Amino acid sequence: MRVLLRTQLCLLLNFVGLCGVILFILAVADYKELFAFGPSANLIILTVRIDTWVKYVGLVAASCIFKMLEVFVNDIGSPNLGFSVYNPTTTVVYGFTRLQLQVLTNCMWMVNSLTYVFQVTIIVSRLDIALFSVVTGELTSACVVGYLLSNKSRFVPNFDTKEDEDNNGDDEDSLQLEEVLVIQ
Repeated sequence: MRVLLRTQLCLLLNFVGLCGVILFILAVADYKELFAFGPSANLIILTVRIDTWVKYVGLVAASCIFKMLEVFVNDIGSPNLGFSVYNPTTTVVYGFTRLQLQVLTNCMWMVNSLTYVFQVTIIVSRLDIALFSVVTGELTSACVVGYLLSNKSRFVPNFDTKEDEDNNGDDEDSLQLEEVLVIQ
């Protein structure tokens, strides 16, 4: 199955799951609490009562900053570590010593996990705060993906599977890919 089709199928399944969660929540939720917005005497995060607009704006700002940092770290820094450690098709690692990779990877995952605990505590407190965080994360992600894609020099959409390698080389994209590989 082509990588594009697999990715589109995963997106569809993810969307169906999201719709299911939303329908479940709407079926069982207390709408007064679900659609609350702004400070409230009932909004308590990590024992802090968020009952003024100053506290609320500070909470939303902190949530957005945490989300932006998470996106930058996970989209730019973590793949360097993840691909170096978890790629089963390579035995050579470039840019790190074994000890550096061990320490950096374990420290990065530990900090990510601890940050996640606090993020979840803040974000699940109310839907409005979660939505601010999601929008911030998606805007940041769009910027990061745009930056990462701007560093790519060529896209070959019709060459992505083992079956493509096994063809007779008659396909124009296969010939172009062979030329690129020879040049490199």
